[in-house]
Amino acid sequence: MNVNFNLKDILVYFKRTSFRISFLIGISLYKFWLLDTKNTIIINIVNIIFALAVIFLLDDIVERIKNCIDKKIDIKKCIKGLKQMSDPQVRILISHYFDYNRRVIDINSTSYFNLQDGEYQVLKSKLIVFQAANMSNSFDFPFTLQEWAYNELTRAVVTGEISFEETENEYIIHWYKRKIKYEKNFLNEYRESNNQHDLY
Repeated sequence: MNVNFNLKDILVYFKRTSFRISFLIGISLYKFWLLDTKNTIIINIVNIIFALAVIFLLDDIVERIKNCIDKKIDIKKCIKGLKQMSDPQVRILISHYFDYNRRVIDINSTSYFNLQDGEYQVLKSKLIVFQAANMSNSFDFPFTLQEWAYNELTRAVVTGEISFEETENEYIIHWYKRKIKYEKNFLNEYRESNNQHDLY
């Protein structure tokens, strides 16, 4: 039987945290078992493997910390882009994911977009939403808010950075530090068309 050992594949498998920890524990126990042995070659080999296990484990911890920091930086950039969205982009977002009723704002995590319209691309390009399914009976597909976007929008609503005002003819949206005005008829018609998509 031919067995081909690929060093790269071995290292990838070894980089799995659970395997590193179990391997480290196994080698540690083996080291204690060899304390009384006089075979220096075996002891040196075990010491080298033990050192490698420690290095790989430390590398995993550093990598996880780095990924966590990078993720926070990326989220900050995305939040900045969310705050700086143009008025038409804000309209697309609120008409699909915000329900405003009696001064209470509810945020829906998922909404439907017609792929022929292309409006979803605006939000997808800013990493605000992702396509939740690849199959549909029509051209309408579900798009879900990214976790960071849902959390940030919820936070902004709670703190009042995003709020709605209603006049006789207009909706006034307080979007962080600016105001966006929409005619009621226009926004209501736009929402109704989106609600029709949600029924499919």
